[in-house]
Amino acid sequence: MTVTIMRRVFFCEKAHLQVLFGAAMVCCLDALSKAWIKSTFKIGESLPIIPGVFQFTRLKNTGAAFSMFYQHPALLTLVSGTLLPLLALFMLSKKSLNRWEILGFMFVLGGAFSNLLDRIFVGGVTDFLDFVLIHFPVFNVADSFIFVGVVLLLSQYVKHHYQTTDS
Repeated sequence: MTVTIMRRVFFCEKAHLQVLFGAAMVCCLDALSKAWIKSTFKIGESLPIIPGVFQFTRLKNTGAAFSMFYQHPALLTLVSGTLLPLLALFMLSKKSLNRWEILGFMFVLGGAFSNLLDRIFVGGVTDFLDFVLIHFPVFNVADSFIFVGVVLLLSQYVKHHYQTTDS
């Protein structure tokens, strides 16, 4: 198993390279959006885009989703920094990936890496997407990609599970 993973790290399949390239693009897109927000808004400042529905609100979040673990940012960074390479190794251990798995891994790895970089170098992530209509916690582009990626990967797992149990 370890030799197979190492072989795939050094001789990546086309799908694995697509994931890595796409993850880099997700990371760049998130970094650009955060840089724009930081250059445009002060922390706590808001700008209604659709009044009463959606606005940009710049916040610094030292926690994870919904500000969980905000009291322990170092632990969160350590856990994120451990899980991210494990997820990448899991992706590399798969012999083949379908297009939905490619997108799922691309989105999760890119978003998670971008947020991890912020935790390491800034001490927290910049959140700014604020759906005030539904009182949803403020989040960022990376969080959106992570959520969609997890949904894609779970849907493929469920699909595969039901296909193998029906046979």
